[in-house]
Amino acid sequence: NNTSVDPNPVHLFSYNGTFTVTLITYSGGIVDTSSQQLTITTIPTVFLGNDTTLCQGDTITLNATDTNATYLWQDNSTSPFLNVIQQGTYWVEVTNICGTTADTINVNYTTLPAIYLGNDTTLCQGESLTIDATTTNATYIWQDNSTNPTFNTTQQGIYWVQVTANNCSSTDTINININPLPIIYLGNDTILCQGESLTLDATTPNAFYLWQDNSTNPSFDVTQQGTYWVEITVNNCSSTDTINVNFNPVPTVYLGNDTLLCQGESLILDATTANATYLWQDNSTNPFFNVTQQGIYWVQVTVK
Repeated sequence: NNTSVDPNPVHLFSYNGTFTVTLITYSGGIVDTSSQQLTITTIPTVFLGNDTTLCQGDTITLNATDTNATYLWQDNSTSPFLNVIQQGTYWVEVTNICGTTADTINVNYTTLPAIYLGNDTTLCQGESLTIDATTTNATYIWQDNSTNPTFNTTQQGIYWVQVTANNCSSTDTINININPLPIIYLGNDTILCQGESLTLDATTPNAFYLWQDNSTNPSFDVTQQGTYWVEITVNNCSSTDTINVNFNPVPTVYLGNDTLLCQGESLILDATTANATYLWQDNSTNPFFNVTQQGIYWVQVTVK
């Protein structure tokens, strides 16, 4: 029904828009045409959305766009859009030639869960660290997809966790380095002979030393039996080693005073010592030596 021949026509437009209306008149054989544009509109429709809750740091853009309208927000701005960065009550009035419509929305903000895994840290080889992200009513996701509130680490790497509470999430990261333990070996437990000494050497680049007697030199001279240990520290990591040193007494041997024999006589030199071995000047190995001629006689007695 887009045409009519009534003297006073009426037309019902079925939707909004801009339309061209044309009048054609006939008089005395003359045809005349005139046109005019007509804009059809309604009272503006505006819906800012349901009241909503955002996470701290999030933003939302409110959209009140309507055809051929003007806008007035609660802060007197006149754009069809409003960017929300903090909680509050927001409203807009949308006006066109047919009237004004208003809508309101409440925007709340939830604080992000507070999470701090600690400063980047360095461990010594063999140490472990429990990283704790425990937060009330939270869920967790770690870098390896585990979901416990804590994470135990024994090797170096970058560790992170995402903590979610009240539908809001926070993330924190910690870098763990591992320093190797210094290598120290004082040697096997050993036995010395009385009068001997042993130098224990723990020299290590850039190290600090602590011996069992609180001395701090890189080496230690052992002159008596006992248990000796040293702790060396490099880059705040320490290693300890221990050695037991025992002393055996030097065997006592006495062949007697220098002596004078008569021709034809003999003398038995006796070096007998428990658990000993013997070496005489002629490379014999008995505990006794029979002297039948003059000379200098000696024996070396060894007890292990």
